[in-house]
Amino acid sequence: CWTEDTVSFSQVIDSRNWNIFVLQQSAQYSGIFGTIRGDLTHLLRLLDAKCPNAKHYWHLTWAFANGSDHPGFGNYDHSQLRMYYSIVNASSQIIHQYFRDDFIGYIPTGTLIQSLRSSYLCDSTDFCRDGYHLDLNIGRYAAACMFYEKVLAPQLSKSILMADGIPSEDSIYTAGDYAFIRQKAYEIAHNDSLVWGSLANRRIYRTDYYDLMGRPLPQSKTFTTPGIARYFYVSGQKKGERIITKQQK
Repeated sequence: CWTEDTVSFSQVIDSRNWNIFVLQQSAQYSGIFGTIRGDLTHLLRLLDAKCPNAKHYWHLTWAFANGSDHPGFGNYDHSQLRMYYSIVNASSQIIHQYFRDDFIGYIPTGTLIQSLRSSYLCDSTDFCRDGYHLDLNIGRYAAACMFYEKVLAPQLSKSILMADGIPSEDSIYTAGDYAFIRQKAYEIAHNDSLVWGSLANRRIYRTDYYDLMGRPLPQSKTFTTPGIARYFYVSGQKKGERIITKQQK
């Protein structure tokens, strides 16, 4: 259903007998759970009233490119990793805690993009054409692969690994590059630990001097944090861990 006309939300919902809804927060707020909970509750109630048999997926969005000039990047101190970890943390609260009965699944596009950023394919644009929208080659293709594998593949019984070819307008990347993206999408779509592996007890540490909500800690004082493991993943492989129990300036 596509229209260039301005229509209301209710008109869109009433226009079809929808069976799937994919929901997400606006990118700049997608890592701030407090901006999601109230509106998501209202939205889910509205969708359930309109389409009671529809299934819901949560979309885990991607962090902005390094150096992005988007004003919302300031919510994460202009740190791509802090934004990504915040998105994972907020999504975990949605999927595993407050809305766990409302979603049939989630679509970890952000995890795929972040994984590809540590691969040989990444350049200075971080797969973004303007610092926050995905580029028209690798970025959009990767997102499409993830949506397909999580939403359509179970219905069609055909994995993204069965696809081949490359976008006809792309003269930069090879068929092997696109096969690599499909493989990454498949691995992440079928391995929850690659998505939530950076979390411990459904929480995350951004740096030693930030609390679990991303607020600066009083560095002049000694503070104690729960003794939980911090995992580091590079291209899906766990590289190491350490226990954070106490930090002092």
